[in-house]
Amino acid sequence: MQHVAALWARFSEAACANPNANDRALHSAAEIGTQSASNRFIGYPYTKLMNSDPFVDQAAAILMCSAGRAEALGIPRDRWIFPWAAAEARSGFVVERRDLSAAPALRRAAGALTNVTGVAPADMDLLDLYACFPFAVEVQAEALGLSLERPLTVTGGMRFAGGPWNTYTLHMLANLVRALCSGNGGYATRFSLGMYGTVPPPQGFHRLAELSGPIPDEAIEVEDSLGGDVRLEAFCVEHDKSGAPARAIMLGRTEADRRAIAVSKEKGVMEDLLSLQHPTTFKKGSSPFDEH
Repeated sequence: MQHVAALWARFSEAACANPNANDRALHSAAEIGTQSASNRFIGYPYTKLMNSDPFVDQAAAILMCSAGRAEALGIPRDRWIFPWAAAEARSGFVVERRDLSAAPALRRAAGALTNVTGVAPADMDLLDLYACFPFAVEVQAEALGLSLERPLTVTGGMRFAGGPWNTYTLHMLANLVRALCSGNGGYATRFSLGMYGTVPPPQGFHRLAELSGPIPDEAIEVEDSLGGDVRLEAFCVEHDKSGAPARAIMLGRTEADRRAIAVSKEKGVMEDLLSLQHPTTFKKGSSPFDEH
């Protein structure tokens, strides 16, 4: 949580420098990562300040024209921006992904962009990663070969700059020059990448066909009849508006290497999950899987 809070504090800093950001107050890592009456857990381990803010009213627009038209309009050359390439990628449904913490489809899309442009994401002067939640930024950065320590936004993310349903990716594009912009939809399922520069692309614009997935070794079968032990892989504990744990959602791996899913509203189960520090194993018939 400290790691994620520090990452999100840097997004807050970017929002402070963005005159169009919805929340330009500087939020520290300590504030972001600490549960409080005004910063309750939404889905543990994410506090309210780590979640998108849907209650914003924003708009953005992009006007495109030819270089000849821009010259005729007297637009200075240092203000010209050229689209270089675009790519889309799609992963399998979340519970069918072998590695819950990776986005291999996005990695393939980034590789395809690099192949046609000769420029890797890490070489970009500016970046703006779709930032609905910390996980989305972390998984995109890993897939794109980016350090989490470098600046990853010029807008400030969807908690501080602007929320969903308000063309957030368009706001990102409006802030970028010689840059890479990423978009994400669903459960980190659909991805888009756009590369832009201040000079024309050497080989012309490339729009790459959607790179769908997953390929066989990236998928895992889902267990519909649980038997035996299950190793817990990932979990979230949803909280209600009072800040109290309301429901636990768990994903695990069976002894036969299949994905298991469980949901529990038992207080003891949620307390156990909130206190976990290491991977663990639950036996068939113990609390987390009593309902399944």
